[in-house]
Amino acid sequence: MSIRKKCTAGLTRFGRPEMAVFLLFACVVLSGCGGDLTGQASGLLEKSANPDPVGTSVAKPTPPRARPASTVRPVTIPRATDPPSSRQRTAAAIQPAMVRPLSKFARLGQSRESTKAAKTSIKISNALAVTGIHLQLKYDPEAVAMLDVGPGNLTEALVFVGNIDSDKGLVSIAAVGIEGVNGTGQIAVLEFKPLKKSYSKIEVVELELVNEDLKQVRAQRRYGRIYSR
Repeated sequence: MSIRKKCTAGLTRFGRPEMAVFLLFACVVLSGCGGDLTGQASGLLEKSANPDPVGTSVAKPTPPRARPASTVRPVTIPRATDPPSSRQRTAAAIQPAMVRPLSKFARLGQSRESTKAAKTSIKISNALAVTGIHLQLKYDPEAVAMLDVGPGNLTEALVFVGNIDSDKGLVSIAAVGIEGVNGTGQIAVLEFKPLKKSYSKIEVVELELVNEDLKQVRAQRRYGRIYSR
């Protein structure tokens, strides 16, 4: 039988269109190359036309095992900036927001240069869609040196401005944004150094909160302390 007839017979039994085109092309090329190549092609065609039943057997896929239904419900932890639920809105309408500096202890070094800086924060709780914040803090400039003021975790996405008046012992903070902040978190972070063994009260002397409707938010304020020894 000629190599073209063997090729046709092998392709018919093999039954794969992509491989059929490839083998047919190979047969046409090999048929014009001489005896040795023709014999090798005939052997390849016989092998492809009669594939090894063991080598070409297709393993049956194992069906996936059914997983038992989980009895544990996933827990979703709301972020501080997530929109408040209706229950939170009702609670916020009853309870005003609370703003207070957190008290902090700092240790004096052998000298002012060796004294390490410490940090404290201004915390707000029960916030509801607050888009504007203005507050002013007062501290004792003879007991504490205020080094820096920056945004807290609730005001990182807002436009934040902080100013320190070291002579008068005042820290002014303003933050504004499009999307309101909700829940509990930090308005600002203060970095300071103690100057002597004493304590300084940090008071919120001015406070104004505005919501996304440009209405003033009811708020209370408390004071904190910075201790040093």
